[in-house]
Amino acid sequence: MIHFDIAEVEGESDHFLNVMGQVGLVFLMFGIGLETRLSELLDIGRTALIVALFSIAVPFLGGFLVYFLFGSDSNTAVMVGTALFASSTTITVNLLSYYQLTDTQEGKTVIGISIVVDILCLILLAVVTNLVSPVHGHAWWMNILIILVFIVAVFAAMAHLRHKAAHRSDLLDRFCSAVPRPGSEWFVLACLVCFGLTACSYLVGLSGIVGAFLAGMFFAEYEAASRIREQFDTLTRFLLPFFFIYVGLRLHFDVMGLNALLMAAVLVVVALATKYVGAYAGCRVCRMEKSQANFTAICTLARGDIAIIVATLAHEIGLFSTNLYAAVIIMAVFTQILVPIIMRRAGIPGQASP
Repeated sequence: MIHFDIAEVEGESDHFLNVMGQVGLVFLMFGIGLETRLSELLDIGRTALIVALFSIAVPFLGGFLVYFLFGSDSNTAVMVGTALFASSTTITVNLLSYYQLTDTQEGKTVIGISIVVDILCLILLAVVTNLVSPVHGHAWWMNILIILVFIVAVFAAMAHLRHKAAHRSDLLDRFCSAVPRPGSEWFVLACLVCFGLTACSYLVGLSGIVGAFLAGMFFAEYEAASRIREQFDTLTRFLLPFFFIYVGLRLHFDVMGLNALLMAAVLVVVALATKYVGAYAGCRVCRMEKSQANFTAICTLARGDIAIIVATLAHEIGLFSTNLYAAVIIMAVFTQILVPIIMRRAGIPGQASP
């Protein structure tokens, strides 16, 4: 039974706000996947992968080590490191769209880096969650193997179908012609695939949002992606606020002490510094010019939605205390606010600096 009482929001996974918010997260991750063409990702794969690995390793190590100033649990430290290296593809794409840089080489590289980071973040999140709270009764290594096999199988299927475009389009056209309402066929199919892969992800021990992201990547290869993106954006805008309301209600600022605020301040500084250093170093390894490396590194600084998702899941399985949960949320919000300001100060490619 779904609960509606606001007083019962703490610890209630079946609360109305959480249920609606989780559906909003599914649609959000599907939308992020729609921005991710596997073909384009493969074109810039080497550069994106190298920069992503640097922008993951440095923040993760920084977050892992910094947490030991406040605690000593290794699983919690891993989750803090994961929250610190998480990027926000949604924020990145919106920023690049605002400055009309989405179709530039710099923009495509930045989006590719964010996507690779998101994928690795979600995989690590699933691994840590399974270590702490196993979904199946198997050994921890068996659970991780199942997860990796599932992800590899989905990517292999997408790569295979990419080379069978004519046959694939014929099958989808047959399905769409069977849908009674003209104009809704692609949206109906997208919903079925989205919720289907979400359920499969959960069954193998992954967070359901991973399946939604992979479903979005599948549809990104179609011309119809632009049509269904608008419909999913409408649903996401309606449902996602429920998730953030749920997150906000679980923040208890009345019981937060100086320790929590200090923790948040340290995380903000470490998050910005380590992410920039890691991404900039990766760009220079790939022989980017200093100005391009600087712009790319700045674009990766925002955490936003993915870091909040990591913090919420960690709090739900008992890895994050209330203070640490609040500190990570504050870090995610502050980096999201600061990035456009830093970006504008640093100068936008093709535009005059202020």
